[in-house]
Amino acid sequence: MTKKRTKNVVRKAGVDGGNGETKMFFEGVEEGLAIPTAELIVINANSKGNFLASTVVTPKNIHEHLDITFVSSKALTKTNERYLIGKRTLKSMGAKPKETPKHAQKHTSEIVARTILSGLLVDAIRNNPDSKTITVHYDLDLGLPLNQIDEEAFQKHAERFIGTHEMKFHYPNGEEILVTIVIEFAMTLPEGAIGGYAIVYDIDGSLKTYEIVEEDESGNLIKSEVTFEDRELLMGDIGAGSLDCAVMIGVDFDYENSEGFELGTKESVNKIRTEWNKHQKQDQIHSLTQFTEIYSNTEIFNSTKLQNFSTMYLNDDAIVIADSLKSIYEKMPSRARIVLYGGGALLYKNALMPLLEEYSDKVIFAPDPKFTNAKGLLIFALTPAFEELKNNYLEALSV
Repeated sequence: MTKKRTKNVVRKAGVDGGNGETKMFFEGVEEGLAIPTAELIVINANSKGNFLASTVVTPKNIHEHLDITFVSSKALTKTNERYLIGKRTLKSMGAKPKETPKHAQKHTSEIVARTILSGLLVDAIRNNPDSKTITVHYDLDLGLPLNQIDEEAFQKHAERFIGTHEMKFHYPNGEEILVTIVIEFAMTLPEGAIGGYAIVYDIDGSLKTYEIVEEDESGNLIKSEVTFEDRELLMGDIGAGSLDCAVMIGVDFDYENSEGFELGTKESVNKIRTEWNKHQKQDQIHSLTQFTEIYSNTEIFNSTKLQNFSTMYLNDDAIVIADSLKSIYEKMPSRARIVLYGGGALLYKNALMPLLEEYSDKVIFAPDPKFTNAKGLLIFALTPAFEELKNNYLEALSV
């Protein structure tokens, strides 16, 4: 007897679980969701809340106020533990949240798992703003770095999420929402390569167009509008813990000529934090989450100061990143384009451009670089190919 398909509405999600942030893109939603991969365990988990709490938590800003008890989940070794997640850790004055360690394996990291589950909780509450008990069904398309490509790891990363996960969201005043997440199907794809879907296609599956300048057969420079479905691309995904250089022809992945490196923004940021904290006794930066918040928000009083302080440290790593990209690009056709994205593309952009000057007309910075992988994962999740893989999975569960 074949297992029957659910009659429940199933939401598709692209999930780029990261060492610095987990980025997610949901079906029917115009903006991505980013949650820093950081947590603080709540020691007094039986606290009833502060009835004088003045913080107003709404579905729109709920991702910044994540206080969650993970009631049950096979993705976690321990349950019934309460955590502050993501930006909520910044509200604990002087506290140093737990983050992913150096060389962390995402498919076994429970911090990554809790952050992903937290993102699903956020989406569920936003779509059911008036409910105190919520159940939502999802299909997930997940990603892992190229240097972690391994059939067992990819399968393990997906299978630990398939099933039912129960969580409680705690409001500052002590009120709670019980959220049950049912993940019907999940699969894992290589991060650097899947970003190609977001470069070639829009969310609705239509081809994106790009205005480029290149030589014609006579050697004249001409400006033209093109699509990239049959174009050679070098996808440079600069993440917190890895650099993925994926060679693509449209969305076809050339695995043999691609390469993943254990080089990302996180180690550099931690060096910057160490040096910064030596000189700034009153303005200490305790986490990658806090660094990102200050560095990327010019309205914070010491943001410009931190950007200037970070420059020389970023320049050193930019040289390594540029050399890695060049070593692969030089083997590709001259019509190929280099596409840079990931959170690190924002951090290293100014340092990279002079180093890639000889290819400046070939370099494209993705318009929404932080969410390129998450968008690509969602776009694939909306394809008939994904649906066929889900059907095959359900048929394999026949009894």
